Amino acid sequence: MEATAVSGAICPLCGRPTRPRFMKPPWEVRRCGRCRLEFTVGDWSPAAARTFYGSDYFVGHGATGYTDYPSLDAALRRTARRRLAELPTGARLLDIGCASGAFLAEAHARYRVVGTDISFDACQVAAERGIPVIVAEAAALPFPAGSFDVVTMWDTIEHLADPRAALSEVARVLRPGGTVALTTGDVRSWCRRLSGKRWHLYTLPEHRYFFSAVTLDQLLSEAGLRPVACKRDGGWYSLAYVVERLAKTLMGSARSVSPLLHSAALRNTMLYVNLFDIMLVRASKPRQ
Repeated sequence: MEATAVSGAICPLCGRPTRPRFMKPPWEVRRCGRCRLEFTVGDWSPAAARTFYGSDYFVGHGATGYTDYPSLDAALRRTARRRLAELPTGARLLDIGCASGAFLAEAHARYRVVGTDISFDACQVAAERGIPVIVAEAAALPFPAGSFDVVTMWDTIEHLADPRAALSEVARVLRPGGTVALTTGDVRSWCRRLSGKRWHLYTLPEHRYFFSAVTLDQLLSEAGLRPVACKRDGGWYSLAYVVERLAKTLMGSARSVSPLLHSAALRNTMLYVNLFDIMLVRASKPRQ
């Protein structure tokens, strides 16, 4: 699944012809008629991605990114505690796409942790809170083989130019018997079907791939990982963030609701939301 593969009409997963799904100029989403993988067409080089995930991505009013990512920290940590309760014990954990480190801030009580992210700005925030992080590509991890007992990728794989290469790297750095846990949207969910192209996860250009359980299992298996479980998972969000996402999805910007987003009452009110369109998948690396 090379980055250049998504510039054409051939499915990067099964190699079959694809059809246009919809346009959000200048970006186009295509769907494979065989495996049903959906993907975004357009150049997404590592250099372009690094520029995209700058400080404006985490604090801004555009259709992409976040209006105030730092204000989500308490909700992200609450979700992290739920997910940690389902992970196996182990010594070392790697979080790929760690952003500002909310998950690792909770995980460090159970594991020796390290995080990677393509965003220098996000890694800088994580480092300032005392979390070991490295700016690195998911497809080129700077760790020896078998370094980790657990690897996590929360809402990350859909952002990557090359998910196949990233999962191969995950398999390489996992010890035999180790676990990978990840979340990503389910393009076959009823929420996506009912929402059409207004689905809240059709955020372009940063979301590059839209998986189903079938296509994700295929990628994991090709990487040498054995899918173990898949469930539809929710998470904790501030009420301000829920309002922000609705505004960006329906109006293309959250600027008109900016006063609400800075309301202390909305920021401090947390909701558990599960639209049953997020897959939480666990897989293991077979023992030799």
